[in-house]
Amino acid sequence: MNQIVISSLPKSFLSKIFRHCLGKNNTPYFANNCFKGVLYFDENTARKFAENLGCSWKGWNNEDKFYHHTAYCFEGGLEITVSVNGDQKTTLDVSEIKTKVHPVELGALLPRIKDDEIIVLMGSVDKGSEAFALENFQGDFSVDELLVSVDAFDSFHFDTLLIKDISYGGRDLRRTTGRSKGRNMIAPILFSADGRELDMYDFVE
Repeated sequence: MNQIVISSLPKSFLSKIFRHCLGKNNTPYFANNCFKGVLYFDENTARKFAENLGCSWKGWNNEDKFYHHTAYCFEGGLEITVSVNGDQKTTLDVSEIKTKVHPVELGALLPRIKDDEIIVLMGSVDKGSEAFALENFQGDFSVDELLVSVDAFDSFHFDTLLIKDISYGGRDLRRTTGRSKGRNMIAPILFSADGRELDMYDFVE
């Protein structure tokens, strides 16, 4: 399960965090880990930096100016089972299921930010399971009737397909239950107003 947030942030704010982290760590690896730590977990430090620069910080999962969605990734490692009226479960391979792809385009967002702002993709990765239900189903199950709509982030250099919704025979399945096991954070992906992907040295030189 991924929680994906896409927003814009002031370049000065991100630069402040990178410089703070480089001051505490003498290698890019640890400085980048520190950057993730401040952005995702140290809300007090991030909020103080923002206030000193005359901007605000609401926490990474609330900085969702352009996109915010939590769902499972549609990928080869996904295990999908189908149960009809409590009968024996059928296991499906992802490659068997038809998909409808909805691209989330970086280019569509760039005109919406200022020159001194950065577009950032942030998020978390979790593991667990989830159930979807189709009420009053009758007949035999056919995988050909199953359609998964997914969001794609290729233009962000992020290759995850995130499930948007699932339908069967044109009827939407209802998301019912789910559980998770633990969370890891995605390394933030940063883009300038002209669409160039950025790294730490674009903020500290």
